[in-house]
Amino acid sequence: MGSADVVQALAILDPMLERGPATRARRRMSFTGLVPDPPEPDALYEAFVGWTEQQGVTLYRHQDEAVIELFSGNNVMLATPTGSGKSIVAIAAHFAALAEGRTTFYSAPVKALV
Repeated sequence: MGSADVVQALAILDPMLERGPATRARRRMSFTGLVPDPPEPDALYEAFVGWTEQQGVTLYRHQDEAVIELFSGNNVMLATPTGSGKSIVAIAAHFAALAEGRTTFYSAPVKALV
């Protein structure tokens, strides 16, 4: 997967990122152009954390630790309460996978909180 393919793949995440909480000011939350070359763990971490800070989000400790593990190539199982920021960790997993040219899927239960 070339860098143009990675940019296109990351652009697919943009609509998901645009749907943030209605209380948060709407701003463009694009990953396009953030993928470091080469996608080394430290560079991925710096790019992702920089992106979250641009969005006005500071990672909580459990998010930060999970993101570090993901970018280091480890699997992560995150068991935290509703509203604790699991989605940002999922976005980090997508960012890492797409930056490395891997395929990634996002699924969520439709009626989880109904």
